[in-house]
Amino acid sequence: MMLIRHFAFALALLGTHAISSANSIEFDVDGARVVVVRPIDRWSGNTASSEYSMKEYSKKKIAFFYIDADGKKRVGSSGLFSAPQKGSLGEAVQSELSQFGFTNNGPSGVAFTVEKEISLSPEKTTSFLQAQKILYQKTVIDQGDPSTLSERIGNKRIFGAILAIAATGYGMEKLGAVSGSQFVFGSGLAGDISKLSKDEAMAISSVPPIDFDPIGYSVIDVRKVINGSDRVGQIIIAYKGEKSLDVEQKALARAIVVASGADSSSEKISTARQTELSDRQLIWNSCIANDNCANK
Repeated sequence: MMLIRHFAFALALLGTHAISSANSIEFDVDGARVVVVRPIDRWSGNTASSEYSMKEYSKKKIAFFYIDADGKKRVGSSGLFSAPQKGSLGEAVQSELSQFGFTNNGPSGVAFTVEKEISLSPEKTTSFLQAQKILYQKTVIDQGDPSTLSERIGNKRIFGAILAIAATGYGMEKLGAVSGSQFVFGSGLAGDISKLSKDEAMAISSVPPIDFDPIGYSVIDVRKVINGSDRVGQIIIAYKGEKSLDVEQKALARAIVVASGADSSSEKISTARQTELSDRQLIWNSCIANDNCANK
């Protein structure tokens, strides 16, 4: 019964509280609109992880992997004594990074993996983003009061699996495993969620709500960006016309640079994390006020 109330509350919250979209960045490249949620901007209750990520950021280096169209994991960063292959995604990223004083030669620094894209129609993207809102709010509720999360992690009073939710972006199937899939597909979103394939549903991530209107674009590519064990970001590339390899690489290279935080600063990252913490606290406080989280 408590699981039903928690999930029902997450649905109700969508219509009653606006959550800041300060943690997503939008920009245009020729032929596409890009939306990025930076993993490094994400708040985590793991204090050690948060401090470590900022220390690595200060090195002004990134080390990234990406999953190619064939599903193979590729090294996007160059080595200490080698340059990226000419014409590669790594070379395009390095070209973008250099203007911010960052290098793409790892292995230390901001390390992350860009997963393989899923391609969605504008209509499916609307359903996808709506599902992510529910997943994010359910994640916050499952983790409990944000103001005590760091202490509970330090005292090992929270399961690692619950923390991993933030990084794995466990998708609607896992949401069903946590809350009972009947609560997902028995909700008002049943029609929208049922439009997504299994692979599309599994790509859904626990990221803060993204305020993006996909209508009018030809196709939208969505990629998870995973940093460490407790942070997940996202890259959305919405094509204005026919999708092409040239437009994709330019958009993806710039998105990876933005995802790394190279164009940001330690101060802005700290502010973004505090913004998310405030939003999480709002979700939790509303849940408590409505007597839906008393036993958490």
